[in-house]
Amino acid sequence: EASPRNNRVWTRVSGGRDQRDSDGNAAKTTSSGIDATVGASFGFDDGWFAGGLVRYASQDVGVASRGGFKADISSFSGGVYGGRAWSAGPGTLRTTLAGVYTHHDVDSRRRVLGDRLKADYGADSVQVLGEVAWRLQVSEALMLEPFAGASWNRTHSEGFRESRGVAALNSRSWTSDAGTTTVGARLDARVHENVALKFDAGWEYNFGDLDPTSRLAFASGSDPYTVWGVRADRHVAVVGVGAEVKLADDWSLGVMYDGAYGSE
Repeated sequence: EASPRNNRVWTRVSGGRDQRDSDGNAAKTTSSGIDATVGASFGFDDGWFAGGLVRYASQDVGVASRGGFKADISSFSGGVYGGRAWSAGPGTLRTTLAGVYTHHDVDSRRRVLGDRLKADYGADSVQVLGEVAWRLQVSEALMLEPFAGASWNRTHSEGFRESRGVAALNSRSWTSDAGTTTVGARLDARVHENVALKFDAGWEYNFGDLDPTSRLAFASGSDPYTVWGVRADRHVAVVGVGAEVKLADDWSLGVMYDGAYGSE
């Protein structure tokens, strides 16, 4: 349903917290962060649309039982997306394809035997994702949208060398590939002329490099060894609930809470 009349600029600000419990080998890992995204979308004839976005994110990662390990990660992203919407039976079918490039600046620190060890390095990631959704107007006030999506992500990290201590480590560069498939549904319920409640639920299946590993060696000289982190969940339930208020013909404001709950 994209058209030249629905060109728009949009923004999104979000924050979150993630916890991965210990698996008996790798320690519990927690992270929290905030990000801001600005984008623009343009409609064309025959339902085609395209857009772009830029994003900044800041994340703090901690592993309390590993020498008080902490890392601050700043990420800068740029992406493009596009697709088409057209009538299909009683609803509207929409396909979307997107690509996002992100550069990460990592500043890590930990304490070992009284030494404060630090490392600064960079990483880059490329993500490609697509989605098919079928929007159904169930009633004047209720909209249902089943969807299915898939994404692939490749991350490459530079090697690093910790400073300031006899326990300082070297790390080799590494590359990981991981993918996700998702099926679910979104529900919009208009409770007032200018107010809509939003709900969504889905099931993710993750595959690829789910076990984070690092190839390390002491900077002073030693044989390299491998360290495993907490494995990413293969099956994840995702839910969301929120509200959107139409402030004017061309302005709306929304708030959303998203949660993810995973297991092997």
